[in-house]
Amino acid sequence: MLRPYQQRAYDYAEGFIEISDGKELCIEAPTGWGKSHVIVELAKNYNNVVLLTNITKLIYQTSGLLDAHGIAHKLIKANLKKEPLTDSENVILAMQQTLSSRKELKFNCDLLVVDERHISFGSPTMAEIEYRLRPKKIISLSATPYDGNGYALPNVEIHKSTTVKELTDNGFLCPMDTYVASFSEKLDFSDVSIGAGGDYVEKELAELINTKEFNNEVVKQWLNIAKDKKTIVFASGVEHCEALTKVFCEHGVSADCIHSKRNDKENDEIMLQFKDNKIQVLVSVSMITTGFDAPDVECGVMCRPTKTRRLWTQCIGRCLRPHEIKKRAIWLDFAQTTREFGMYDEEYEPPKLGDKHSLLRTKGQARIDGISIHLDEMGEDCAKVNRGEVVATLTRIKQNALSQRNARQIIALYDSSMNLEELLNYGSEIYAIKYGLNVEQRTKDWVLCRWDKFLEEESFSPRTKNIKAFKTRLKNIVKDGKKISSLYYFADWLLEQENGSNEAPF
Repeated sequence: MLRPYQQRAYDYAEGFIEISDGKELCIEAPTGWGKSHVIVELAKNYNNVVLLTNITKLIYQTSGLLDAHGIAHKLIKANLKKEPLTDSENVILAMQQTLSSRKELKFNCDLLVVDERHISFGSPTMAEIEYRLRPKKIISLSATPYDGNGYALPNVEIHKSTTVKELTDNGFLCPMDTYVASFSEKLDFSDVSIGAGGDYVEKELAELINTKEFNNEVVKQWLNIAKDKKTIVFASGVEHCEALTKVFCEHGVSADCIHSKRNDKENDEIMLQFKDNKIQVLVSVSMITTGFDAPDVECGVMCRPTKTRRLWTQCIGRCLRPHEIKKRAIWLDFAQTTREFGMYDEEYEPPKLGDKHSLLRTKGQARIDGISIHLDEMGEDCAKVNRGEVVATLTRIKQNALSQRNARQIIALYDSSMNLEELLNYGSEIYAIKYGLNVEQRTKDWVLCRWDKFLEEESFSPRTKNIKAFKTRLKNIVKDGKKISSLYYFADWLLEQENGSNEAPF
């Protein structure tokens, strides 16, 4: 029997198949949602169904569930390790890569069901399969139905049948506490380049992340908070993966790592040892972000800074499955992902592809700026955080700073914010303190207008989403000839403080 939210999703999919003019419906299914059960219902009730996945473990899991429900199906996979109980052309379960390479295979496809849709969407391989099969409808499933930049998958109707919070409240997911380390919040990633996929360039990250100081501090904080917990660690590259593993082992922790430079046999053996509790800490880069199922994992450690919400969500999901041994999971954030994306159980509504204004606004609403200031106020090296407490701390500091005209505190607040209107207000206060002059509201409005025009330029790129580039670009473009741009003066005022000069700019 389907759970209530699964039934809602199935009913919606049924309506889409029968009466919608659209081609594809994507069901947003967070970790622990139970996608395979809806996939089985679709296979049971429709003809000429092709079920597609690109993860080996998932194809065997789905095949076993089809067998359990007595649904005849044909398996298409290279080097099969298992044959189905019966063979059928009505339901075909296939690996995406194998189906793409076997172009001689021809069969009818009325309904194409695609699991983990975010992985294959828009790929040449998937495009070729869709062109060859020509399905009448596509039903896809994904915990993250958006691209690397955060835009909704184009030309796809997205159905959200439930939320992470609802799943948690009903016991289908384990609640989780988020801890953030003060030392990692103070790292500056602003000079790290953003690659074509919208994420940090890994080689440049290594200079900041894969250091003796960083890795030692990660293990130190883990020992303080989660030393008795079964743990997975997300590293920022193969070398970082191995370096972190070495530090854990040096502290007497049973740890090992899996990565692309090890062969499949080695990686499978290490994962088996981890699942059998012979290893307490498993370190990886990306091999356990999707399709990895170990419900007894109690702690996740994020050491991989990313600008990609999709990656972060997949990493978070590895810790959320419920298990009898854990009442609450622990998430240790050493990568500023809480600042970037907010809390794990808050909803994210992806904007339409190309809507830059909505994307920045949505990302800005999700961010939790000022975590470093909050931790400093608490006097903690690493502490549990939530949005409400951080906001309360910043509100109190802001009120005190403005009433006392405390320039240093206002600067800290300025640096903690990504909200343009708030930046303008902070900058105005600094200008007023420094020069005794107020910035008029019309000037702030003019700055906001210029920023909107800037976002419409074709030169807009992922790089400008970086806070440092954001401020620098504003400083350069926001000039009205009267020398009263708050951000322009604020930038010069900061420079003046660094140089120890008492001269006013201009």
